[in-house]
Amino acid sequence: MKFVHTADWHLSSQRSRLDSETGLNARLIDFYRCARFTVEDGLARGAQAILHAGDAFHGCRPTPTEVRLFREAVGPALEAGVPVVLLLGNHDAPRSPVERHALDLLRETEGLR
Repeated sequence: MKFVHTADWHLSSQRSRLDSETGLNARLIDFYRCARFTVEDGLARGAQAILHAGDAFHGCRPTPTEVRLFREAVGPALEAGVPVVLLLGNHDAPRSPVERHALDLLRETEGLR
């Protein structure tokens, strides 16, 4: 079985200028483009699953834009019927056990596990 093993995307709007094409934080767009390339390249090489081993985001409370870009990055895999498995990283987890973690926001996306 071929799969993509990736981690530490840290999608976040860290200090940066704005991207002239999108109007979004340039560093966030850089992270997104690299993540999307990883998924698309893996699919082109015949990957049958995508395993993201943690730290999809840089914090446990990603913005709606960060969540949307994550979904768009893994979108080609989901559209192709390739499963995407997400593990919780230390940056994705809150300090309080009663607080939701970042990956809870992604559970509603069909195909993500």
